Amino acid sequence: PLFATTVAPARRAAAAKARGPPKCCVERGNWVVENYDKPSEMLTLDEVNMKQLVYVSFCRNATIKISGKIKSVTLDTCEKVNVVVHDVVSSVELVNCERCQVQTTGVVPTFAIDKSNGVQVYLSEASKDAVFTTSKSSEMNVNIPVGDEMAETPIPEQFVSRFVNGKLQTTVSELYSG
Repeated sequence: PLFATTVAPARRAAAAKARGPPKCCVERGNWVVENYDKPSEMLTLDEVNMKQLVYVSFCRNATIKISGKIKSVTLDTCEKVNVVVHDVVSSVELVNCERCQVQTTGVVPTFAIDKSNGVQVYLSEASKDAVFTTSKSSEMNVNIPVGDEMAETPIPEQFVSRFVNGKLQTTVSELYSG
């Protein structure tokens, strides 16, 4: 065929293949967490500082808790990974991820979600003004606190574009109104 019919299984296969032994350490001043698949306990990064970033890649079925204030967090090619993060100076980014969750307990100003599916974000009261930038992703939801409950809101993935007076205008599909 001229075009590939599906991309997701290839991405899942890439996530399933470990690129080496599990690693959780500081390299060149930044945290690197790699190749964890069903670790027996939660990975906790306690000794972090706001000049460090945390890079998580090729992990599956893992929970990672990041205490303290850090520069940024990136999840790359992960599947069913849960991250609990306190304060982030810059952003939390998910790239090529499947069914991952991020929970904030402090301030996180920005999220970037690219080529990912099934992302759940749980915002703390302090992160309710976070900005989300998404690309080529689906099944994304943001949960925000409303009183003692969490309210789930989908991030739109369908848009309508049309020319109006010679200029292209894009709006969110009516599927997301309500």
